[in-house]
Amino acid sequence: MAIARNSTDLELVVLVQNAVGTDANMRSRFDFAAAQLRVGLAAARELGAPSQIGALLCGLAVPLYYLGNYAEAGAVTAEAASLYEAVGRNSTATLVRGNAAAIMLAEGNVAEAREQIAIAERMARESGDRNALSGILATRADILLADGDAAAARTAASESLELASAVGHPLNSTEALYLVATAELRDGHPERVLPLLLRLRAELVEHRLEVRVPMLVLATADWIAASGDQAAWVRARRWLAALTQLADIDATLRDKAKRLLERETKTRGSAGDAVSLTLAEIEADVGAFLDGR
Repeated sequence: MAIARNSTDLELVVLVQNAVGTDANMRSRFDFAAAQLRVGLAAARELGAPSQIGALLCGLAVPLYYLGNYAEAGAVTAEAASLYEAVGRNSTATLVRGNAAAIMLAEGNVAEAREQIAIAERMARESGDRNALSGILATRADILLADGDAAAARTAASESLELASAVGHPLNSTEALYLVATAELRDGHPERVLPLLLRLRAELVEHRLEVRVPMLVLATADWIAASGDQAAWVRARRWLAALTQLADIDATLRDKAKRLLERETKTRGSAGDAVSLTLAEIEADVGAFLDGR
């Protein structure tokens, strides 16, 4: 026999599962995060609270996106956007639209992502929501990189970084640092990258955002590739090869590691043997490299 739960019980479930799931996302425990957030979402639906349903939908979209389940991530994000728009929470709906654009980009729908992010950026600027605008500009920078417009991507990512730093949002600031570094490399300015890598590493250490560690690995490996240092590339190649085998990292970053490895293999020859390293081991070696060891 099912046990009836009162609203207080349901609210507690929603709060606890949301907090546990969010923390798990930051620690790259995506399967666990998704499971916890599904429990919270079910409780929010039973409670009938639109704002809490929307929050859990957005929360669930995160591990689904990181796991590469873009279809379901897109579906729950679309539901969240519709819900927030229906209850008049336009600022939140704007942020969700930006998330939808990131999912579209991951799916390879660059044109649709470009249209969606333009709408989200306009709405965020009109509302003056700096937090939402920071995340939206990061996605716009990623889209511009996909379009091959490195200069415009650097401008968008730099503004994202400025806003994220102003509002104190380390998730957005670390992503923006990665995107600025990538844009500088694509625009032919590797000499500008090291300070960005060191700043990104410092923020990751301070806030322990494991979910962003692959960004530091990718940007550092890309910087090494641009330097032409073959000995250093052998080391970077090991990081990338190991990243491609890790299931518990952002699927979009794993794909970028594969593409970078494939690009450099065409230029330099054999990719070498497969390497098995944990993310912590990769991060430690990247840190040692940046320290000059």
